[in-house]
Amino acid sequence: MQFMQKTAIASGASHACTQPPASHRATGNGEVKRRALTKILLVMKLTFILMTAFLLQLHANTYSQSVSLNVRNVPLKNVFSEIEKQTGYTVFYNREVLEKSKPVTVSVQNLPLKNFLEVSLVGQPIDYIIKDKFILLKEKKMEETTAPVAAQAIQGVLKDERGQPVANASVLLVPSRRVASTNAAGWFSFNDVLPGEYTRRFRM
Repeated sequence: MQFMQKTAIASGASHACTQPPASHRATGNGEVKRRALTKILLVMKLTFILMTAFLLQLHANTYSQSVSLNVRNVPLKNVFSEIEKQTGYTVFYNREVLEKSKPVTVSVQNLPLKNFLEVSLVGQPIDYIIKDKFILLKEKKMEETTAPVAAQAIQGVLKDERGQPVANASVLLVPSRRVASTNAAGWFSFNDVLPGEYTRRFRM
């Protein structure tokens, strides 16, 4: 009986040693929870990235940087309304500017916005500026053209006190510093002289 009792005690001690301490069980549960939370956060992060990419792609498909249009003799205002619909850009203009515009005829397919504006505004008294998502229309400044200045000729006859022509005399045109000589009849000439005030000086 005593032998059997000792055996039972030994068996019970062995069984007690196989149970992990309470602190070890708590640590194991915490590690599992942390891993689960990490997986959840990772899934949420990936979901956010995918949703953002989807929305950006949706926005890109909704508004394009190109324009397709086929119209004939329509007001320029209608063309800009179509630009706003297809590109998402906002067009600002003064009503007086469009009143001076001419009807537009255009037929294009997937033409970049800037090129489309150039085509639509050919022959129009309107210029434009693109800033961010806005298009500002303004009246085109007329280019000032300066008419070419016509050259002139300065001519004359050099005579002495008796009224006789002076030959082979030097004539200096001031301030151009050009020099001419008189012929046998006292005649001299300066050609291609720009308009202005000049003084003639003679040297016999």
